[in-house]
Amino acid sequence: WVGRADAGVEGDRALERGEYKEALLAYEAAVQQKADDPESWLKLGLAQAENDDDVKAIAALQKCLSIDEAAEGTSNKFSQDALLALGVSYTNELHESKAVEYLTRWLENHPNYSIPSPANTISDEPVLQNLTARFRLASETNSADPELHIALGVLRSLAKDFDQASASFRLAVRHNPADHQVWNKLGATLSNGSNAKEALRAYRKAIEIKPKYVRAWVNVGTAYANELSYEQAIKYYLKGLEMNGEATHIWSYVRNGLLALGRDDLLECVHAQDLARMREAFPG
Repeated sequence: WVGRADAGVEGDRALERGEYKEALLAYEAAVQQKADDPESWLKLGLAQAENDDDVKAIAALQKCLSIDEAAEGTSNKFSQDALLALGVSYTNELHESKAVEYLTRWLENHPNYSIPSPANTISDEPVLQNLTARFRLASETNSADPELHIALGVLRSLAKDFDQASASFRLAVRHNPADHQVWNKLGATLSNGSNAKEALRAYRKAIEIKPKYVRAWVNVGTAYANELSYEQAIKYYLKGLEMNGEATHIWSYVRNGLLALGRDDLLECVHAQDLARMREAFPG
């Protein structure tokens, strides 16, 4: 893709088809060709997040943000998408303070939802609780916006209020039922709330919409692992690795599954990242 002027456009087409490897290669070429283009960095970051690589996603999204906010005479039109995505990625990385920081900026910079702290807020109220209250106010008066429900679901997940978080994500999918990422977020929240059966249904809906959505395949594996179905879990982890061999963190999930099954004989495959041999042991 390097040197092709249409790299970004081809990346969009590949992503629409669910061809994440091709999309990432195209977007990486696009940012190499035009390193000061915030839109290309945004697309790269969003694609990396979908491909279950939040560390790389965060780097690309922060690059988008720094370029877009530094640009003079623009509306910073890519910053809002980057801020929300950063809030989600930092949540996935269990970095609460950063997630709260970026979601706060998303709300305060939004042209329609600049919601002040509630009047009854006390000065020593936890930041997360305060921000959640502000998002709740915004969502109550703008109930048709799925992004507000997504952000509120993320905040409630951070607070480990999984029932309310699930309710927020259900509202988001009601308003945008074709969004595979929201179905996946709903599944993850249900799983965290020990509702594995409903979580699997949500994950499978995400995969039905986007069959090559790596994050959902990996999350299905985690849901099975939570139910102690380690053999099934490993099969889904391997499927994720087949689609994204660079997501090497998935191998740690495979290792945990092997240890739970007492398959110490296959641990060397994890060390060598021998996907072919693992598939022989766990076909399907």
